Amino acid sequence: MTLRALTLGCLLALAIAGFTYFNDQVIRQTFLLGNHLPASVFGVALVLLLAINPLIAATSPRRMLTAGELAVIVALGLAVCAWPGSNLMRIVNQLVTLPSHMRQVKSNWDATNVLAYVPDGSPRLAEAYVADFDLLLATLQDDAPPAHVAHLQRHLAGDAQAVLRDTDAGGYLGPGARRTLVRGINRALGDDTFLDPAAFAALDLPAPVATQLSGAAGFPSHERLALARELLERSLPGVIHPRPAGEGVLLLGGRDDPAVTGPLITGHAGDATLTPLDLPWSAWWPTIRLWIVSALLMGLAGIFMVLIVHPQWAHRELMPYPTVVFLEEATRRTGAGWLPDLTRSHLFWIGFVGVAVIHTLNGLHQWHEWVPEIQRELDFNPLRELFPNASRVPDSRGVFHPVIFFSAIGFGFFINTRIAMSLGVSALLWVILGAIVIGSGHAFTNTMWQVGSNGNMLRFGAYLGLTLMILYFGRRYYARVLARAACLMPPSVDVPAYAVWAARGLVLACAGVVYLLAAYASLSPVMAVLLIALVLMILLVLARLNAETGLFYAQPIWLPSVILAGLLGVQGIGPEALLILGFASIVFVADPREAIAPYIANALRMSERMAGSSPARIAPILIGVTVVGLAVAFVVTLTIQYNRGFQPEDIWSRMLPELTLDYVATAINELHARDELGQTVGMSGLDHLRSAQPSPGVIAWAALGLGLVWLCAVARLRLAWWPLHPVTFVVWGTYPMTYFAFSFFLAAILKWAVIRVGGERAYHHVKPLAVGLIAAELLAILAFSAAGTIYYFTTGLRPVFYRILPG
Repeated sequence: MTLRALTLGCLLALAIAGFTYFNDQVIRQTFLLGNHLPASVFGVALVLLLAINPLIAATSPRRMLTAGELAVIVALGLAVCAWPGSNLMRIVNQLVTLPSHMRQVKSNWDATNVLAYVPDGSPRLAEAYVADFDLLLATLQDDAPPAHVAHLQRHLAGDAQAVLRDTDAGGYLGPGARRTLVRGINRALGDDTFLDPAAFAALDLPAPVATQLSGAAGFPSHERLALARELLERSLPGVIHPRPAGEGVLLLGGRDDPAVTGPLITGHAGDATLTPLDLPWSAWWPTIRLWIVSALLMGLAGIFMVLIVHPQWAHRELMPYPTVVFLEEATRRTGAGWLPDLTRSHLFWIGFVGVAVIHTLNGLHQWHEWVPEIQRELDFNPLRELFPNASRVPDSRGVFHPVIFFSAIGFGFFINTRIAMSLGVSALLWVILGAIVIGSGHAFTNTMWQVGSNGNMLRFGAYLGLTLMILYFGRRYYARVLARAACLMPPSVDVPAYAVWAARGLVLACAGVVYLLAAYASLSPVMAVLLIALVLMILLVLARLNAETGLFYAQPIWLPSVILAGLLGVQGIGPEALLILGFASIVFVADPREAIAPYIANALRMSERMAGSSPARIAPILIGVTVVGLAVAFVVTLTIQYNRGFQPEDIWSRMLPELTLDYVATAINELHARDELGQTVGMSGLDHLRSAQPSPGVIAWAALGLGLVWLCAVARLRLAWWPLHPVTFVVWGTYPMTYFAFSFFLAAILKWAVIRVGGERAYHHVKPLAVGLIAAELLAILAFSAAGTIYYFTTGLRPVFYRILPG
């Protein structure tokens, strides 16, 4: 691990952190990250191998970059990849800002007062915060109330007054009457004449509140409404629950501010470009403290978890780490040549040049229609008429309209043939299962936000099953790590010290997330722990898939918040916790195609195997790069967004806050209709579990997913001919497999044919072809990004969009 390698690796990491958002969202080229084989890391490594190293060798062959140095450079580059792209920066700033803009056109948010459930959100009264409607009714119907209650009575609107007149004393307020009464109270709170010091003179108000009341006429509308809400709570003690404590869930609590939220929506209006020093950091601090620090702690938890499992996976279970194998093949150099050995193979150049020509022509075709386009898509859509049920299956596009991706075909040569086939048939098996379910008259859904969705619960069960298998296979080692971490066992050779310290760090990082969510988002520790457990499960499974199968692009397509809502029921969670769980799930794992755990797993293994650097030595450096990379990515991304505004073309990230709050609003309406809304506020600790009512079918579908994984694993152990790997049931029905399944299927067929005809020798002879396919696609991404950047700064215009890999 040389100083040169560390310096170049850190520079690469900083470049990735600072440039990714610009490439992905400003000039909108193929994502520089986008998966766990990022072009911005491995493509740069190929540039160093094929271009920079020969230039160095021309002057001083001894100064050429070695394979070990390249491994360290790649490892440090990987350490920052979890932050600047889809995993965090693409979504987090829009998530906390856009609700203040969207609320103006979302009638369902207004009807349910959904933003009133946000800590430091709307001060309006939400129905669930009325602790006792019977007592509220009796108080407001009192003919001789105290002055402050009489003041409230006079300010109630006509429809609310009608509810009070038409309801007998001690009578029952139905759901509709309750909502009308709450709406009337909110109108009273918003009345400018409500804040009358004389009306509340009889209340024993704290000095700060009394001072505010005396000067309320000059306050902004939000502060006046917040003061009115506090006076309401003090006027009706025991009747009105206090607002949820905390701040930072939404920027400024979901309020519009021309200086803070305005430029993010429309872009900076001034002539001068804003710098990081010009940004409103004081307004952003509560959000940074809650979400950015929580994301960092979850990232560190993922690193610590990988450090714990690394000895078990790398040295006991002997996971192949195909990504590391690919880098080894690409960097292998024997003799005195300036280029890697694979460049001596004609097959490498055939694959490389062929793919490069295809992407060059297709990219130019987007600019000039007269340039011929080479189709990579196959159209089997006429088959939909023969299989109508199959055509109705969600995400069936991969079967009826597959696309060829050369990097997936090439990477299929570095993984086990049966694993490649398992990935290849996953889309077809998904469609077959869906067609059977639909044909039997049942719904078959695959929506990330739908509670009880078949696809969600199937994959959740598969993730749970694979997690239990991982823990079972390494149970003795993990038990010793825990015992040593708790100082219950003396040091031993088979438990490295870094794994012990990582276990302690994992506990501390998770405890930090629990504290932040409890202190600043009012989430109960029990729900926070369940959330963190599901997030860690996603990170663990993604790292395992990458280390064992080489799958470089995977997504669970389920959110912890939706899974918990299915298992506990919305009445077991409540709108407050459901909202925080939804936002936290998006921040942590909305798009874990760039999750940190697989990056670190590969970084540790390639540093160990190629550079001879132990995890204990490289891990502190990786952690440091991770922390600094997040800071750089956040500052650069926010600065770009303040200057240009959010990019309207990125529909998916703009939908996330809307989907989250729509989902909570729907839950509020459901609880309101069942007259259970008031029971869900103020739940803490085990109240959530005691109130649990699982949604119909969720347990059965989750059990089916778990059972398929376990049965497949047992079959692989017991039956030599068994063709499928459990990965099939972990990834089927997902966005990545919709696009990549067909390419992995082709790779499995080609690899099987090569080995069948020529044996292992022929397989190793063909490997350079596979590297050529991957290298050409990665370098094409870099080339179009560089060309687009030059075009943008030369003309001031956005370049034409040409995407090489799925977005």
